[in-house]
Amino acid sequence: MKQTCYRLLSGLLLSGCAAAPGQVAPQAAPAVELQLQAEAEEAYNIVWLRATLRNVGSRAVRIIEQRDSVDLACTTGRGVGVLGFSPQGDSLTFCQQCEIHAVRTPRYVTLKPGETRVTHLKVNFNYVFPVRSLPPDKDCTALINRTPGLYRFQIHHWGVLDRQGGPKPLLGNTVTVRRKQ
Repeated sequence: MKQTCYRLLSGLLLSGCAAAPGQVAPQAAPAVELQLQAEAEEAYNIVWLRATLRNVGSRAVRIIEQRDSVDLACTTGRGVGVLGFSPQGDSLTFCQQCEIHAVRTPRYVTLKPGETRVTHLKVNFNYVFPVRSLPPDKDCTALINRTPGLYRFQIHHWGVLDRQGGPKPLLGNTVTVRRKQ
């Protein structure tokens, strides 16, 4: 990117570089921390995950507003993304019928420096399946998962917008929950 440098004399000698006219200078991504915590280390059928987004930067960021709690299967298009892995290490799909009001147009809110947002995500192990084990012609809501073992979950975005208004890729930590029989 071609840059133009300026020197201004106003009692002091100032210098700085700016993008050439008509070009956008690259902007630093918002400084945010994304963390996932399991409310329990073991569970039979349902476990709650707590997703926390903290603005650790000096500027406000725009994020998709989250509800206080939501079924993890119903977060598609809501800004929260969680990757899941089966005890065998396969990618998981979250299958469950969502409430109609859970799918709505996202609303953006401002997260000021130092502010934190928390949402709780419900995981129902009965409706969490390895992607490659699902028959392509079968409705997954008609199936029940009974597989015990260690399941891993990693939060990977929250619906944070970068300074140009596009989604900012984030990657948070991974938590492990043992599903009991």
